[in-house]
Amino acid sequence: MLIDRYNPLAQITMFIVVISSVLMGASRRMAELLLSLVCVALHWAFTDGSRDLNSTEQSILDQLPHTLETVLAKFNLEGKTTTYAVCPTCHCTYPP
Repeated sequence: MLIDRYNPLAQITMFIVVISSVLMGASRRMAELLLSLVCVALHWAFTDGSRDLNSTEQSILDQLPHTLETVLAKFNLEGKTTTYAVCPTCHCTYPP
């Protein structure tokens, strides 16, 4: 599996995003926001806001993808999706 090659901390971060999207129904934007927030939290935890990252910490952050599609691909969960436009007023969906 592709995910096996990643640092355990990166694996856990990506797993949290998969769970939020697949099992909890978070939208793509919400899942990507969660991914970004975890990345920022890891960066601050690593540096404590006052030092540079070491090579291991930088490697972990570099392993984290920036999109939900990339995270799902790491777990072999990518599928065919169709993005619909949604009216913000009545919530009707419109095919592409």
